[in-house]
Amino acid sequence: MEQAQVVLSSVRNAVRLLRQFSHASPELGIKELSDRLNLHKSAVFRLVRTLVEENVIQQNPKNKKYSLSVGAFEIGTVFYHEIDICTVAFPLLGLLAEKLGEVIQLAIYDMGDVVYLLKFPEDTDTLFFNGMGRRVACHCTAVGKLLLAFQDEPEIERYTSLPMKQYTQKTVTDPTRLKEELYRIRQQEYAESYEQYRPSRFALSVPIFSDLSERVIAAISITCPTEHYSLRKTDYLIEEMKKCSRLITRRLDTIRWKKRRFMD
Repeated sequence: MEQAQVVLSSVRNAVRLLRQFSHASPELGIKELSDRLNLHKSAVFRLVRTLVEENVIQQNPKNKKYSLSVGAFEIGTVFYHEIDICTVAFPLLGLLAEKLGEVIQLAIYDMGDVVYLLKFPEDTDTLFFNGMGRRVACHCTAVGKLLLAFQDEPEIERYTSLPMKQYTQKTVTDPTRLKEELYRIRQQEYAESYEQYRPSRFALSVPIFSDLSERVIAAISITCPTEHYSLRKTDYLIEEMKKCSRLITRRLDTIRWKKRRFMD
C-alpha cells in the first residue's frame, strides 16, 4: 500500500493542532484554533476533546481556553533525554557561560526553524532570549543561519524560496544575499547576527560536528548587548566557543563508541 493511502487526516490534524501552541500562544480557544487550522469549529472541538481525554492538552476553567498539559511534557521529555548532546553539552555550556559572562544557548535545525534545547544562565529574561523548546525562523538569527548554511542544497533552496519575515531593519530577507551569507558562514564555520532578530542584540554561533566530519548536528550561540560588540572580543568568543564545540564532539564520539561496543 502506498504511503499516501495510509496517512490519516485526523491524526495529521491532531498534530497540526498541537503545533499551534507555543511560547507566544500558550493558550488558545476553539475559534482561534479553527481559524489557524482552517477547520470547522465542530471538527476542532472533537479533536480537542479527544486530546483532553488523553491528557495531552487541558482546559483553563476560567477563560475556557486550552493549553498543553503534563502529558505533552512527558512525551517531549522522552525525546529530550534521548538526545546525547543535551547530556554532554549541559555541564560544558554552563562552564562556558560562567567564563564568558554572556547568554549561551544550544539549538538544532528542524524543518526550516531553530529549536532551542538549552540556555545558560537558565533564569535569563525570556523576553530577550529564547527558552528551551522555542522555535524561531532561521534567517534572522546567528544560530539559525549557521545551521541552515550546513544543510544540503535542496533544503537551502527550499528555505530561500519561501517568504522571509522582516524582524528588524537589518534582517536579511533577500534570497540572493542570504545565500551569499550562508556560503561565507560555511567557509568560516561561524555566523553572526547584528540586530537582525531583536534591536540592541548581537549574536555569534559555531557548529557542533558529528564524528569530526562535515555533518553538523547542533550549534552553540552566544548573545549579548550590542555595546559589548568589538572585533577583538568577537575573535575571542569564537575561539572559546569552538573549543567547547570540539570538546562536545569528542565526548559524543566516546559515548557512541561505547554504545557500539556494548551492542557488539
